[in-house]
Amino acid sequence: MYTLYFIPNACSLATQAVLNELDQESTLVHKLDANHFEALNPVGTVPVLVDGDKVINEGVAVILYLLNKHKNNLIPESGDARHRAIENMMFANATMHPAYGRLFFAQANVSDAAARQQVFDSAAVAINKLWQVVEARLEHTPYLGGTTSHPPTFCWLCTLVGASSSP
Repeated sequence: MYTLYFIPNACSLATQAVLNELDQESTLVHKLDANHFEALNPVGTVPVLVDGDKVINEGVAVILYLLNKHKNNLIPESGDARHRAIENMMFANATMHPAYGRLFFAQANVSDAAARQQVFDSAAVAINKLWQVVEARLEHTPYLGGTTSHPPTFCWLCTLVGASSSP
């Protein structure tokens, strides 16, 4: 059984979806309820997955760990399709998510309303360009990974959940 450290409406949601799809038992622990969270991940981010004596940090690394460990058809085993699936997960996690992170940071840390709006406007331009990339990828396929929902889709849904709570 796994232990997954999370916070609601964060990227750990994608990991929870993958655990569910793989039919794996897990104990969910809110990061704020863990006395020793910084020992597991000094950066303080979620998700963190504990599997016995292994501690895996970073969303895509956790998802790939699970997919490599358990037989599944959520991601191709090899070849170009697997490469594209990983590329889409990384785009959601390492490109799109930080773009939204700028909005969250400005909302929490920029007190001057005009300056905050300027940051929002600038971020909106960058985010819209990223969504144009996504739209282009979806022109000929219903999901980012092809014809079925799988981890890249979970990563994108995680981005959308976070974005829905943005300013």
